[in-house]
Amino acid sequence: MVVLPNIDGLIWDVEYRVADMLAEFNLTQQLDISLNQEGPCAETLGLYQLLDYVTARFDIPKNKITIHTCNQLEQHPEYQIKKYIPLYIPETNDFYNQNKHNFKPKTFDTAFKTFGLFIGRSNWVRLWFASEIYNQYRDDAVMTFHYNRDLEFHKPHCGVDELINQNVDLAVLDKIDRLLQNSPVTVDNIMEQYPMLSPAHLNIAKVYHNFFCEIVCETYFTGTSFYPTEKIWRPIMLKTPFIVHGPQNYLANLKQLGFQTFDRWWSEGYSEDPHNYQPIEILKIIDDLSKKSIAELNQMYQEMQPVLEHNLATLQSLTAEDFERIFNYKLYE
Repeated sequence: MVVLPNIDGLIWDVEYRVADMLAEFNLTQQLDISLNQEGPCAETLGLYQLLDYVTARFDIPKNKITIHTCNQLEQHPEYQIKKYIPLYIPETNDFYNQNKHNFKPKTFDTAFKTFGLFIGRSNWVRLWFASEIYNQYRDDAVMTFHYNRDLEFHKPHCGVDELINQNVDLAVLDKIDRLLQNSPVTVDNIMEQYPMLSPAHLNIAKVYHNFFCEIVCETYFTGTSFYPTEKIWRPIMLKTPFIVHGPQNYLANLKQLGFQTFDRWWSEGYSEDPHNYQPIEILKIIDDLSKKSIAELNQMYQEMQPVLEHNLATLQSLTAEDFERIFNYKLYE
């Protein structure tokens, strides 16, 4: 098995991974490729283009190649695709069952915030949201932004160049500068270290009673992908409304699993937009919510209770067979 460590749109150290692929095929006459228990779109990752070149150059039959992925939507007419369910569902449910008596109800007091935004590893989308929240709504948000330019881990994960390439208003650069000058941004010594491995990624549950709505930035957001992560399970577990930047139609796929979302209270058409347009529409929702009083947020939250309770129950009952049935594939064992 050749493991391909990756982030959205990028395979790390791809030249070494190609050498690993050729070595495995020469040894076994098969090639199994793992996407590292993640769920990128293999097309936008560049994997299919890479494999097309390698198979043609070295006369490798495509039907001898199997790609192992957690992307529930991945498919290909020539390469074999083996799917697994997304990670973190059992861990999240175990954490809830062990700690639910310690979860505090949302306060809606004078110190209550409208937004939660928790960024460990940055990218251009997360940098955009974090810079807007930090500069425009800092007093109304509970946020983390772990980027630290002095640490080797974070140096490849900022996103300034990619953000500029999205043709955003260059005025955002001033906001980015102010954010980076004050980074890392942490909350009461919670989750100060990165990377955050299971179950440490759930430690931030301690502050969810302090804010109304979480802005979720999913791990993969380009191409055809659906790979819900701990980033969405966490607000569902803690009965917190959410707005999600993810791949196109992420919310529609979440609804297929039985979850409900918040289109009664704000427009969710953003999820139908391409990933690079979604931030524009999401920032409009953020601005609208920022104008709500604490009393108005409290009223909305009470109205949302049936949705929030339904989502928690759905998460607790979600099984591997649900993914298999809904996304029409046979789970690989």
